[in-house]
Amino acid sequence: MPQSDPASADPDRSPLLRWGPAVLPGLAAIALLAGLVPVWAARLTYPFDLEWMEGGILVHAWRILSLEPVYAPPSPEFVPFVYPPGYAATLAALGSLFGLSLWLGRALSLLALVAAAASVPAALQRLGGPRWLGLAASVTFLGTYPQSGAFYDLVRPDTLAIALAGWSVVAALGTGRRAAVIAGLLLAAAVATKHNLGAFAAPIAFGIALRSGRDAGAFVAAFVLPVVLGTTWLQLSSDGAFLTYLLEVPLSHPVRWEKGLNDTVREWGMALPVMLPLGAVGLVYRAARTSGLPPWLTAGVPVWAGMGLGWWLTYAPPPPPVWTSTTGGAAFALAAGALAAAVWAADCLRTRLRGELPEWREVLVAGVVVSAAVLALWMRAHHGGFVNVHAPLYWSAALGGALLLSRASASLPGAALASVVLTAQLGWSAWRLHPERLVPTDADREAGWRLVERMRELDGPVLSPFASWMPVLAGKSPSLHAMAVWDCNHRDGPFFHDLWNIEKEIRAGRWAGLLVGTQPFMRAVGNHYRLEEDLFEDGDDALMPKTGWRARPEALWVPRESEW
Repeated sequence: MPQSDPASADPDRSPLLRWGPAVLPGLAAIALLAGLVPVWAARLTYPFDLEWMEGGILVHAWRILSLEPVYAPPSPEFVPFVYPPGYAATLAALGSLFGLSLWLGRALSLLALVAAAASVPAALQRLGGPRWLGLAASVTFLGTYPQSGAFYDLVRPDTLAIALAGWSVVAALGTGRRAAVIAGLLLAAAVATKHNLGAFAAPIAFGIALRSGRDAGAFVAAFVLPVVLGTTWLQLSSDGAFLTYLLEVPLSHPVRWEKGLNDTVREWGMALPVMLPLGAVGLVYRAARTSGLPPWLTAGVPVWAGMGLGWWLTYAPPPPPVWTSTTGGAAFALAAGALAAAVWAADCLRTRLRGELPEWREVLVAGVVVSAAVLALWMRAHHGGFVNVHAPLYWSAALGGALLLSRASASLPGAALASVVLTAQLGWSAWRLHPERLVPTDADREAGWRLVERMRELDGPVLSPFASWMPVLAGKSPSLHAMAVWDCNHRDGPFFHDLWNIEKEIRAGRWAGLLVGTQPFMRAVGNHYRLEEDLFEDGDDALMPKTGWRARPEALWVPRESEW
């Protein structure tokens, strides 16, 4: 059974121990939220892309509402992203009631963000942790907003997927068959939103199996059955294109492991420079204390491996352009935490095989953290992977760190340590937040509406691959997206040759106007369209996305007269 809440189980405990440790992290959390909430409010109703793929996601929902196919070979009208349809389908359902818009998608993501944050204290409560610690840890997750690319409030599937996966973990930490089934269904919904979160299935199933093999089977069935049925239906209805986009297209992209490893640990260190190293120390301590294995394995190997990796990634040339302490701390957590968690899980499995009940909840959470770290490393190394891939790790690290701190908080020194750690992490996040870089300006809005008016003047359809939803604001059909085309534009990819359909329409002058962006798009443009107007002067950053790839429409091209 889970431990009781230390903050409420014993009313005779010292008020200093029960409430004192919450004061400093509470104040730091309030300060951080005071910076975050105005940013989210200011971005909510911005009518143009905050990140260049927002409009493309909205087009997916538009096609679902219009009963148009989503997963089909590339065409001049549409090329899908390599995501499952969960978020777009949810947005389409809401759009049928409120009308599709960017603000609706952001509102959905913000609601999902609240749910994701709320799952941290809910999970910690089932782990026996104090309420104040769970609440503070949930805000540490919110504090990783800028380091995750400021994606938490975007028209993108990331936050909804984390919320579903987070509550799957909460359900899995319960007891009984029903809790296991709910956990499986929620994780299946998360996979339908962003399929890489299926990585959580193995550690959740393993943790439940340490308690009950039958309940683990119920979880696996509840997870696998909807995924298989949904995938089969989407595969058949798309003539096999669904899994081609989700699996074959990404696998045709190169993977740069060395770059991914270096980038990943620096980015983790900048986001969680306090929680990650302290979490690794806690894992090493618990592994050494609770397992019957020799100290050199439970403590020596993780510590020396962590120190070695931390030293190498901190001082190997070229040095990273960030504080070396954050890089080394994240590298230590990567090696020491992963090795200690593996030792701990192995010992718990051995305990279970002897017929004893191990601390299966802690093993489950540790497995989720390690899985999220491996997933983030892999996705970041993938060509084109952005920092938003770290978001599931930031959520799981907030929960895992809170769990380790909660085990020390039963005594006044341990509670004071937890308070200091959380306050330092929250203070770091508040210091690293720069709202002026994230909030659109009046100049952004004015530039966007000028561009919309210019589109209205064109007599015919517009190809806007760097702002797919903007033609809708001008009363035209939405455009295909350059990122989706880029995904397919790899010589070994399954749809590489289908892109000729788009190039052929460019040659035929199908579009009355083509909005060329900051990056190249289709080689036929320069031969069959001519520059009509530069939309921005040199040095003008108006309408530039506030995060992600710096890609916006920059010039209007029209068909050459000889093509008509």
